[in-house]
Amino acid sequence: MVTGDHSARSVDGRSVPAWRRRAAVVVVATYVLLMWVGFLGLIDLPAAFVGPGRAHVLDGSYGALTMIIIPVGFFAQTRLGGERVAGVHQLWAAALALGVAGLLATEFRYLALAAVVLLGSTLLVALEVNWRRFLYPRRDAALGLGVLAALGAGPWIAHALNMASHARALAPPRDAETNGFHHWTAASAPAICVVILLAVGAARMPGWRVVVYSVAASGAVYGISSLLFPTDAGSGGKIGGGLALAWCAAVAATALLLDRRPDTDQDRP
Repeated sequence: MVTGDHSARSVDGRSVPAWRRRAAVVVVATYVLLMWVGFLGLIDLPAAFVGPGRAHVLDGSYGALTMIIIPVGFFAQTRLGGERVAGVHQLWAAALALGVAGLLATEFRYLALAAVVLLGSTLLVALEVNWRRFLYPRRDAALGLGVLAALGAGPWIAHALNMASHARALAPPRDAETNGFHHWTAASAPAICVVILLAVGAARMPGWRVVVYSVAASGAVYGISSLLFPTDAGSGGKIGGGLALAWCAAVAATALLLDRRPDTDQDRP
C-alpha cells in the first residue's frame, strides 16, 4: 500500500513534519501581507519614484524596509529543513536596525515594530528541527564584500544619524508617515540595516545571495530616488544618489563574480 509523504528531510537527515512546513508558510504569508498591505509597502516603495510631494526619498526608505528587506527575509525561509540561514539573519538585522533607529530618533513605536519582526523570525527558527544551525552556520568569507561593507559603513551610518536628527527635530514634511510611523526614522533604519546585512553577506553563509541582493536593491531605491528628486527631504542629492548607486552596483557585481566560485547556497542532500 502506498501512503502519502507527510514529511520531508532536513539537510542533516532529520524528518520535518508536514505541520511544521505548513505553519512556516502561514507565518511567512502573514508577515509578508502585514508588511506589504498592513504597513503599505506596496504603496510606499513606488512612491519613491512617482507622485506629488517632497517626501519621495523618505517614502522609498520606508518602502525598502516593508517591501524588500523584511518580506524577502521571510520569503527566503519558506522551505524548512534546508541549509539556508540568511533569511533569518536578514530579519535579525532588520529588527536590530529598527530598534537602533527608534532609539536614535526617540520614536519608540519602531521598537514595537522591531519586536514584531523579531517574533516572526523566532517563530521560523522554532519551527525548524535543527535551530542551532542559525547560530553556527558554515561560512566562506568573501573579502570583496567585506571591503565594500567597510567602505559603505561611514556614509550610511552618517546618513542614518542625520535622518534620526531630523526625526528628533520634528522636521517637515510631517505628513510623511504610515500608520503613525514617521519616515524620517524609517530612513535611518535601512541605512543601518544595509551595513549590517552586507557584513553578514560577506561571510557567505548559506543563502548569502538573499542578503547581498537585498542590500543592492534597498540601496538602489535610495540612490535612484535621490537622483530623481535631489531637493526632496532625506535626499542625498545627485552626488549622494550617484555614489549610492555606484556602491550598490559594485555590491551586485561582486556577488555575480562570486557566483563563479564553488556554490555555498545550495541545500545539501
